[in-house]
Amino acid sequence: MFMPDFDYVYHNLGEISDHVLRMLHNKFLAAALLALKHSVLKDAPKVWMPLTLRLADEAGTDLQTSLIIYIFVNSGLKREEILKVINMAPVTIKKTAMTTWDYLREEGRELGMEQKTEKAVRNLVKQSLLSDQQIASALEVSIEYVSGIRQKMKDTK
Repeated sequence: MFMPDFDYVYHNLGEISDHVLRMLHNKFLAAALLALKHSVLKDAPKVWMPLTLRLADEAGTDLQTSLIIYIFVNSGLKREEILKVINMAPVTIKKTAMTTWDYLREEGRELGMEQKTEKAVRNLVKQSLLSDQQIASALEVSIEYVSGIRQKMKDTK
């Protein structure tokens, strides 16, 4: 039986200067490593995000989108600050960044609505005054949705 032998080499990104990372021939890899380094170190995102987006400029849209999502989620920036960073990005990546931002915002809105709807159904079920059909009609959801939540509530008791 053959047992492979691997040596692992770990590098501390915090010890590698941004200049060295920017010198990598693969600009997308440089952008990804910079995003990883600075998001973990919790450095000022308004400083490193524009550079990271510029480095990712030559990558494909799918790679750009993945990097942009990572950056937005880990930056800790507020909505207005993210929009300022997007506006500073090169025109070629700005469209991808805005599309990604719009998508994330819409997903968050939908998730928030789903959570509010489920909470409302749970509250009405707890009151035990209305039938599943009445709750479904009042909240504009399916009867199956209400009965599923009712069943989950019984299972968790």
